[in-house]
Amino acid sequence: MLKKRPDRIPDDASGFVPYIGMRLAFDKPTIIIKDDKTSYSFDTSPIEHLEYPRDLRFTKIVEFKKALSEKIKATLKKSEKDPSYTTFLGHFGTFTVAKLDTKEVSKEDFIIEELKDLKKSVQRQEMINSERIHMSSPSMYGKYPPDRTFMEMRRAIKKVIGNEFPECSSSDINKPEFKEIIFHRIMDNERVRKFFAGPEEMQSVFQDAYANVAA
Repeated sequence: MLKKRPDRIPDDASGFVPYIGMRLAFDKPTIIIKDDKTSYSFDTSPIEHLEYPRDLRFTKIVEFKKALSEKIKATLKKSEKDPSYTTFLGHFGTFTVAKLDTKEVSKEDFIIEELKDLKKSVQRQEMINSERIHMSSPSMYGKYPPDRTFMEMRRAIKKVIGNEFPECSSSDINKPEFKEIIFHRIMDNERVRKFFAGPEEMQSVFQDAYANVAA
């Protein structure tokens, strides 16, 4: 690609280089050239392309240089004399650059707003850290929130019943002796025990979770 004049240059599209789109987006005077082996890009295909032989055969290159020279001169002349000249973008309509509104605030108001934002950021980070703690290994962080311990206990109860007593009926589940068996099975489960601070909490949660499963 030639870059002697950054405000008006030929752009070589051979190999689908990414520079052309940027120049067209800024509506700079642009001449697109490509070798005869590269196909036309779908977005710039409506624009005239000057082709040159990829093998750079001398006689063909001489002809290409002459055509390119004439094209540069014509494009330069047109862009300088015609205020409405556009290479590509202007054909799609008139575009206006959006402006951002500015608002003046006092130093006190600015500091207050910044402190509010900082407080929100700290609270948000605390929530994220709390969620990470609750989702991490229970043996590392101890007691879990009630909804998490209830969920784990209920899951453990259903797993024991499903694996060891798949044929039991709803009346069997409500029998005190059956409930006692399930409780001892879960007490022997080391993974489940890690979710609780001690046997008392474990038994309390078991009662609620078992009632939920048996309902």
